[in-house]
Amino acid sequence: MTGVIRFFSRRWRGDVPLSRVFWGDMLGVGTFINLLASVIALILAARGVDLWIAAALHFSPLAYNLFLCMSIWRSPQRRAWMSASAFIWFALMTVV
Repeated sequence: MTGVIRFFSRRWRGDVPLSRVFWGDMLGVGTFINLLASVIALILAARGVDLWIAAALHFSPLAYNLFLCMSIWRSPQRRAWMSASAFIWFALMTVV
């Protein structure tokens, strides 16, 4: 299995500790990726690039965000506050 496939399959199956997926992957790395994509999209839009390109870049992390949320929701160790936080984070990152 390649590294990328293993990364996603381990999180989907719950082989990675939930705290790592929640705090590290979702809130840390996921937030950084979303902010970076949004900033670059805004810069491109300000420089006159077609808005559809900027919008596509802005929404490009959406599949990864959904994957992280679903990985948390599938985990039997999750707490109610984690599920709610993951949903709120997903909604915020879709806008940001």
